[in-house]
Amino acid sequence: AMALIGLYIVGVGVYYRLPAPLLLRMGANLLADFAVGSVPVLGDWFDATFKANARNVTLMETFFQANPHHMAQARIRKDRETGFPVIDVSAEPVR
Repeated sequence: AMALIGLYIVGVGVYYRLPAPLLLRMGANLLADFAVGSVPVLGDWFDATFKANARNVTLMETFFQANPHHMAQARIRKDRETGFPVIDVSAEPVR
C-alpha cells in the first residue's frame, strides 16, 4: 500500500515535469524502500527510519522553493494537524 502512495508522489513529479535527475532520485528512494523493506526485521527498521515518501516530498518542496515558476503551478504543503504532505493536483501543470 505504501508503495502505491510512493508511486503517486513520483507520478505528481512527472505530472509537473520535474527534471529527470530529480525523478530518478525519487524513484531510487522508492525502490530502496521497497527492496530493503521487504526483508524481515531489517525491513521494519528500515521502513521506520528511511521514510522514502517523506524524503520524496521534501525533494519536491526543495525543488519548488528553488524554482518559483514551478511552484506557482503546484501546491504542496504539510497538513498542520497531521504533518502529512498534501498535494493539490487540481493546479495546472507547467507547460
